[in-house]
Amino acid sequence: MKQVSPFPRIIRHSLQHAFQHLHFGRRRMLFQGKKNDGPDFRSIQQIAGKKQGIFQFVFHGANVGIPTRIAQKFPAEAVLFACMKLYPAIASAFLCFTGLRAQQLSPCAENELFGFCDEKGVLKIERKFQKALSFKGHLAPVVREDGYWWFINKKGHLMFNSRAWADQSPPLPVNGLFEIRYFDPIFADVKEYYNRYGLPVKVEPGAMPQADTIPYTFFSVSKATELAKSRLGTPYGADKLDCSGFMRFIFEPFGIVLPYYAREMAEKGRDIQEAELQPGDLVFYGGNPGFEKNVNHVGMVISVFKDGFEFIHASTSKGVTINKSSDTYYKSRFMFARRIFG
Repeated sequence: MKQVSPFPRIIRHSLQHAFQHLHFGRRRMLFQGKKNDGPDFRSIQQIAGKKQGIFQFVFHGANVGIPTRIAQKFPAEAVLFACMKLYPAIASAFLCFTGLRAQQLSPCAENELFGFCDEKGVLKIERKFQKALSFKGHLAPVVREDGYWWFINKKGHLMFNSRAWADQSPPLPVNGLFEIRYFDPIFADVKEYYNRYGLPVKVEPGAMPQADTIPYTFFSVSKATELAKSRLGTPYGADKLDCSGFMRFIFEPFGIVLPYYAREMAEKGRDIQEAELQPGDLVFYGGNPGFEKNVNHVGMVISVFKDGFEFIHASTSKGVTINKSSDTYYKSRFMFARRIFG
């Protein structure tokens, strides 16, 4: 029997939008703990405890219980119930003033280039695409200069390459997840999954994508850092852990497929200014300062502080190790940073 949500669709979408933008002090109520992204509603099933028909979990510092039948069938609504239970006035206010009045963006063209404008015709996403279709939920398909359909979010960030050419139709999600297949000359047949926010996820082999029911693994900075540190001291090249192989080792468990070479990794994700760095971002380095401008090394940021950051990487001399951005050797060779998980 088809499951029927306890919320009408328009209220579901409005409440989800409102919930994503609730602020309390300097913290945001995000289960995955990432700035600027909405919550992964399925995560309630991963952190909840079950007792006498009730899912019990800590929600923004408070103990909350949600009926199991709702938490299991409708995890998104379970989180919203919790929000409304703890903060009914605020949730209602955001429902009225944020959710129902969510910004609508539509493709708008000039000189044969497409961008996105709001209801008043004000340009919100730069006109730089060959083609563009309307947003469906959080994502819209666009054609870049490479001739592929990509998906962007409402901030204009490129989320993933669909691998469909401009003369084809962009892919549709299968029960909530985009399945992207392509051939790589090194890794052969590659399969990637992305959720409704365009974020890469790990789906276990043989699992059938079904919205809000299939368990998948999100990128976790803490788990990725823990995994990376478990290989500290490993000699360079051992177990295929050269600088790029080490990055693939870290990100593969989360469904993120990275290219073979560091210079190709430098084309994944989106550019991040050094002031915007977060743990999990990739940092790229060149060769001799002033001479070699090509990327030839990569590491992952594990901590950020006022005057710089720390990163973990596979060094040719020390193997898997941790360095600071202020270390003379790396400071002079730093090129740029990219974010590939959101």
